[in-house]
Amino acid sequence: MTASEPGSEAGSGQPEPFAPPSGPPPADSPADNPVGWPQAPAPASWPQAPAASWPQAPAPASWPQAPASGSPLAPGQPPPAGSQWPPAPSPWTSGTTTSGTVQRGSSGRTLIWIAAAAAIALIAALLAFAALPDSDRDPLAGPASTLGGPGGNPFGGGDPSGDGSGGGLFGPGGSGSALLQPDSIDVDERSAWVSDSSCGLVIHIDKATNEVAGIVDVGGSASGVTVEGGSVWVGNRSNSRVVGLDPDRIVIDKTATVPGNALGLASAGGEVWTADYETSSVDRIDATTGNYLDSTTVGASPHHVVVEGDQVWVTNNGADTVSRIDASGAAPVADLEVTVGSGPLHVALGADSAWVTNGGDGTVHRLNAVTGAVEAVIPVGVFPHALAFASGQVWVGSDGPDLWRIDPATNLATRVSDASFTSIDMAVDGTTVWVADAAGSAVVRFDTVTGQVAETIDLGQLGTCEGLRQDAVVPPPNGAV
Repeated sequence: MTASEPGSEAGSGQPEPFAPPSGPPPADSPADNPVGWPQAPAPASWPQAPAASWPQAPAPASWPQAPASGSPLAPGQPPPAGSQWPPAPSPWTSGTTTSGTVQRGSSGRTLIWIAAAAAIALIAALLAFAALPDSDRDPLAGPASTLGGPGGNPFGGGDPSGDGSGGGLFGPGGSGSALLQPDSIDVDERSAWVSDSSCGLVIHIDKATNEVAGIVDVGGSASGVTVEGGSVWVGNRSNSRVVGLDPDRIVIDKTATVPGNALGLASAGGEVWTADYETSSVDRIDATTGNYLDSTTVGASPHHVVVEGDQVWVTNNGADTVSRIDASGAAPVADLEVTVGSGPLHVALGADSAWVTNGGDGTVHRLNAVTGAVEAVIPVGVFPHALAFASGQVWVGSDGPDLWRIDPATNLATRVSDASFTSIDMAVDGTTVWVADAAGSAVVRFDTVTGQVAETIDLGQLGTCEGLRQDAVVPPPNGAV
């Protein structure tokens, strides 16, 4: 790199002053330069920046340089009347001189517009990311409460706190102006159950009619949902309680206290498993009695958990790993931990594999369910989150908002057309995948056979947190009537 190239290094110190030549102006001085302002020297005699000066980008050969201190014009002094003194060139603009007047090109302005547009796009992306209602993204920060909408709700209930705050059994929920923000979903034979992180509610949807059949106030920031042992189990970010709802009587008939806070929930074989991100462990609860049994240490900040047979898989969002727990013995044991992509979120099992979404790098890892070996890394959309295995395919929701289908035979991901919704959680019901869409304040019923949305249930039209908490059913604790 030469001294005349932008970014080239030179010595320290101040640049030498530019002294004007004595005598008459040069023969080629412009006619409209009555004061005979010195022209830039020819390239052969072009003065180099002294070794100690900071390098300046070279101007065109005919560009007159601005005078330094000691030149005919002192700093801040205007040029003589009638002169056409051009401003000093900028590395962001291009220009030529004609009769002492600068004719600037458009490339500089184009670069400025491009830079401005890029900055605006970046700011918009950051604001959109920050406003996402996915409270799982930072569970310790609690739910976002940025949405608003009309009030009104057809369901009766009461004020659980007794002071008019509508705060729920276990503490306050989201702000009064927030809409429902679905967080987790599970299904049984008749119903779909959806937790709400913003208002601390559980929404009961009738599968036969696709209509909301009731709303239950469990307080706080409701998180994972799973159906097991005749109860609907709901975790909470705001406290250490995991409650079991009787779906027929709408009462809390079981309550378990875990060491930290339950985020994701899963169940099988009469047991409920919770991803306890606060203690970096997976907690086990007896679904029959509601008793807390034990905890198994896994990687940092576990996020989501699934169970199949004697195997429990959990994503460790803070460690970029996935752990597998062997639950076949008297006490569960973590027997495998595999490094995956950046920020693993959800895991699903199918085709002899564990499939893991990595929100940080937009990929899905396919792991061998027996050995844990990485078999494929599959690019999908921006911030993939929930996924499910249904109809022999892997269905992945991203914050595009997009839905992707992965063929296990080829490991190729294809974007599903006309499926514009975000997916914070999914539940498989035969050939139907139920999707909790937090950003859209909705529940989506997706048909995996036709590859089309069968129904969208708008929860936002139910009202805001304040109205819903006041009107929701408040179940008495532990089966009381």
